[in-house]
Amino acid sequence: MLPTSYNERTTVNMDQVCEHFDGISKGTVRNWIRIGKLPKPVEIKGMYKWRYVDILRAEDAMYDAGLKNLKKRAA
Repeated sequence: MLPTSYNERTTVNMDQVCEHFDGISKGTVRNWIRIGKLPKPVEIKGMYKWRYVDILRAEDAMYDAGLKNLKKRAA
C-alpha cells in the first residue's frame, strides 16, 4: 500500500514502487534503475528502500522527458 501522506523521510519498498507505477514488474524497476530512470535504493535493516519523494521526482522527470519528446515529434 502506498503512503497517503508523506514527508522527506518516508520510504517505500520494491512492491510499493511497482504499485506506484500501476503494477509494473520488479524487472522493469531494476531496468529503470540500471538506465538511470529511477535512483538506486538504499539498504535499511536488510531491506532495499527508496525515499518516496525521490520516486515522485523520478516520475516527474519521466513525464517531462515524455512531453519534450512529444513536442519534438509534433514539430
